[in-house]
Amino acid sequence: MEKINILPTTLFKYDIPDNVYNSAMDALNKLDIDKAANRHGGQPHFGKSTYGKESLHRQSDWKLLCDFINPKLKELAHEVGYSFFEDIKVCLMWANKSMERQWHHAHEHQWSIFSGIIYLEGESGNTWFSQPSSYSLEKRLLITKEEDSLEDIHIHEPVNKTMLIFPSLLRHSVSENFSTKPRTTISFNSFFDGSVGNEDGQLFGLKLKLL
Repeated sequence: MEKINILPTTLFKYDIPDNVYNSAMDALNKLDIDKAANRHGGQPHFGKSTYGKESLHRQSDWKLLCDFINPKLKELAHEVGYSFFEDIKVCLMWANKSMERQWHHAHEHQWSIFSGIIYLEGESGNTWFSQPSSYSLEKRLLITKEEDSLEDIHIHEPVNKTMLIFPSLLRHSVSENFSTKPRTTISFNSFFDGSVGNEDGQLFGLKLKLL
């Protein structure tokens, strides 16, 4: 039997320069994540985050980090073949904090092109990426139980001072934090900014501007 792997998904990993990391940690220390509402209906095992109307990308304390991320997003857009846009930028950014025994369920990010995770502190709890296997019967037979679905899974071990960028519709989750130290990360979404489409109007022909 020969196994031939097709349809790979690429994760893009970056090291964060010291000055950018130190700036992010300074900004993080000004946040009171503990005052943030529990995520997803008050489930305490999901940890807490700061996202919402107070998106970090609109705050001056996080400008250096955004200035580091945005050029990477533009490079990646060219890398994967998004040739019909003018620019792509962070459109939402939030901080996450998971204490001991907390984890985060599998989910995707809608209305986003690339999403990213910046690992700041605490390295207990892997990031899981998954997508439905082509052999799964879940959709064919209208099976709704998670244990009856098949998924292709990649487990990423977090390393502080690194950033991971991935397609926003890639399903991802975070396993349990088994350390007594909190695990803190920054997450972000991105979207097109500027003119989207070709001059002859073959695609969209829209003018978008991120706030």
